[in-house]
Amino acid sequence: MGFIHCSQAEQVAGVHERFYDGVDEQLLLLVIDTDRLTAPWQLDDVPGHALPFPHVYGPLNVEAVVSAEPFRSSASS
Repeated sequence: MGFIHCSQAEQVAGVHERFYDGVDEQLLLLVIDTDRLTAPWQLDDVPGHALPFPHVYGPLNVEAVVSAEPFRSSASS
């Protein structure tokens, strides 16, 4: 089964730095209300990381997205 890899607020900058730093296109930061998800989700430990990462195990329903804003890394501010 596939999943959508998400991040807790404290993890966003590190994920951006590791995987998206060289991306030229504008990225969007989606804020998801887990109480509104129709697919199951859970926090999963990822080796080498102090905090578990949230994963959504199914499609992301639009009603669960409470905001979508252009992402601006702290390095580009």
